[in-house]
Amino acid sequence: MIKRLYRDRLITPSPCSPNLHPLPTDNPFIADIDEEEDEDDVIAIDDVDDLCFENGNLENDYKIGDINVSQLFRHYQNASINIAKKEGLFIESNVHEILSLSSIFLLPDSHSNTMIDIFGSPLLNEIHRQIASTRQIELNSECEPTFRKVIKQATKESRHKAINLLLQNF
Repeated sequence: MIKRLYRDRLITPSPCSPNLHPLPTDNPFIADIDEEEDEDDVIAIDDVDDLCFENGNLENDYKIGDINVSQLFRHYQNASINIAKKEGLFIESNVHEILSLSSIFLLPDSHSNTMIDIFGSPLLNEIHRQIASTRQIELNSECEPTFRKVIKQATKESRHKAINLLLQNF
């Protein structure tokens, strides 16, 4: 669940609690926005109680040598769930963990501490080397701020406005 500052307190809006933070019934992605609300509010994700990543068919797992990278990634996803439950995942500092919950594994030159603890830097670098060598990876340095703006737009206003913002920029 996404928590945000609303009238000097954190709230977690949900369709089941309309008195807490009413949402329009025609679009569940639209949130009521306070006019004084600052664009730089801290947004945390912590409602992940039902999520759990279990081992499936190990034959299809991605491996490097004897190391089962897929199994380590599932372990990382579950560690991300635990962080979300205990502290919350923050858009500004837990990008890798948030994306892992959607089975997205980013391999930039810098890794989160949780990734390093689970995979180790040498393995992360080897995964990146193997994947990057087979694909042309190029991301414009201006994309990250745009993606952050789109995420905030989607959580504060509407999914439709966020999609329009993406279409305008890309």
